[in-house]
Amino acid sequence: RALYAFDDFMIARFHMFVMVYFHQKSVAYEEMLKRYMRSDDCSYRLSADLEEYRRTDDAELMAHLRSSQSEWAQRIVDLNPYRVIWEGQGPAGHAKLDMLHQQLRMAGIDSIAVPGPGVVYGQRKPGMPPLYVVNRQGYDKRVVPMDEATGIFERYQDERCVGRLYVDKPNKAAARAVIDKA
Repeated sequence: RALYAFDDFMIARFHMFVMVYFHQKSVAYEEMLKRYMRSDDCSYRLSADLEEYRRTDDAELMAHLRSSQSEWAQRIVDLNPYRVIWEGQGPAGHAKLDMLHQQLRMAGIDSIAVPGPGVVYGQRKPGMPPLYVVNRQGYDKRVVPMDEATGIFERYQDERCVGRLYVDKPNKAAARAVIDKA
């Protein structure tokens, strides 16, 4: 009886990943934070003390970023992210993303290449047991795997994978010229 609710949940979850978690600006800020954390300028450290670690939050991180002179920290604080210059989908898009990123590098244009994580419905992590559904309608009271009980996995079986290339706003025109030539 709950299969329709399950289908709706799976569709909503998919849309949350596509529209929120993997939104272009969320990804841009995450990548800039990674650059800051990996830079020599980064002095932010998580405490090994459990109680101190549990008090760590976004406000503490933002206060630290505000006090930093790092370009990446300041970009995050000033809400000045790199912008999407190119977006591609699927395996072909991933190959082109790598090629365009290399072309921009050779042209001296700093860019951030972010290959999108591929999401395929119905695939379980290795070792995870399948979910089963009990069909209580009619006289056939059989137990079937979830992927057989609903058509949602079949409808969304294609991999969803979006890769993006980001550049600084002042470099957008030069980056566009390089991309158009490629």
